Amino acid sequence: TRARANLTRGLSPRAALGLVRAAQAHAFIAGRDATLPEDVQAVLPSVVAHRLELYGIEHDPHFAARVRWDIEQHAIVNYALFDAPLKVQMVDGRSVRWYDQEAIEKLPAQIDVLVIDGPPAEKGAATRAPAWPILRSRMRQGGLVLIDDAHRTDEREMVRAWVADGGLRVLRDCRSFILLEVA
Repeated sequence: TRARANLTRGLSPRAALGLVRAAQAHAFIAGRDATLPEDVQAVLPSVVAHRLELYGIEHDPHFAARVRWDIEQHAIVNYALFDAPLKVQMVDGRSVRWYDQEAIEKLPAQIDVLVIDGPPAEKGAATRAPAWPILRSRMRQGGLVLIDDAHRTDEREMVRAWVADGGLRVLRDCRSFILLEVA
């Protein structure tokens, strides 16, 4: 990532290998042979926190408390977690439940990597679809967008619509996640 001009502070090749090894170890401890995006998410803060500024938004107070405990246990200093209850709002002419705008306004003006793993899916509700329209203006050209749970129909339809709308291209399409690049 150091060679990517769009990232303000990247990882060295050695750090990237460390991230992969830590994610593999996390999967192994969980009793799995395959490494999932959730494993990378679980270890990423511990491996790269000294190089990155990390931000999260969470609507569930119980899960937010667990994340804050994990942050404290791993002595992560460059992580801010914002409480963001889900609110009904209009996005692209649709009424949706998405994170409170007060929390979104606390995110940095420029985002290099966006991981979309929430809010939780409500059957047929496309709950994650507002992410791109709301956060698009904050994404750097060449920035990355990781869509988790890409095996679900809603996520696949969402990605197709985002790419067709312009501004994103698919870098990698796996069964469980899709990696997009901001054009």
